[in-house]
Amino acid sequence: MALPIGCTPVLKGKEAAEFLERLKKEESERRQLVSTPKLGSVRKALLADARKKK
Repeated sequence: MALPIGCTPVLKGKEAAEFLERLKKEESERRQLVSTPKLGSVRKALLADARKKK
């Protein structure tokens, strides 16, 4: 059975300031690429599904 959807939490005060600082810090950090071996098959499935619905 599915759980009910709760309210979206809102950050205030110190928590909000810490979150914004973390966002600004991580904004310029470079991340390594993650391989996505199934990307091609997913793309094909999406396109096939889109063609069916037209």
